Amino acid sequence: MKFESDGQAAAWYHNQILRIQHGKRTYSKRYLTDEQVLAVFDGEVRVEEKVDGKLSVRLRSTEHHCQEYWVAEEMYSKNTVHNHVIKYSGAPHQIWLNKILMEYGLPSITDILEKQNTLGYGTIKLKDPTIEQIHNLLECFARLPSHYGAPKIEGLVLKNMEKQKFAKWINEEFEDKIEESENQ
Repeated sequence: MKFESDGQAAAWYHNQILRIQHGKRTYSKRYLTDEQVLAVFDGEVRVEEKVDGKLSVRLRSTEHHCQEYWVAEEMYSKNTVHNHVIKYSGAPHQIWLNKILMEYGLPSITDILEKQNTLGYGTIKLKDPTIEQIHNLLECFARLPSHYGAPKIEGLVLKNMEKQKFAKWINEEFEDKIEESENQ
């Protein structure tokens, strides 16, 4: 595999982070199965606030058999449903998320410099959790206030870097806002 453009790298990155199904909604997008969710939580998992802007991926360097792409969310008013991020004093317009390393045709996601990713809530490590325990834990995390001043966050992004397993948990009211903005 080789990315021929930043857009291909962005599409690959976006497809690595599927939703965790929960709540009483009718789901029309791709979701992780319960087994896949359990696999995400097999090891150390970084919990981050999910913000929705415009995904931006840029090639930063190319060496022999390696390409490095940096991934960010562009947080301008035309790209996001998060007015609290736009209005928050000092909020960056570009929120760095990760790097994609493409080595010998195999892509992987790595951490960007810790101080540049401002979305973290912490890291957890569970031992043989059930799907119900994971859902309860995510419900608690999802009630945290936003790093950008809002009383409630859009959702969470969960990253098991060692296993290269990722997921997102979206609060239902934000899922509705996202669908509304996509239909306009």
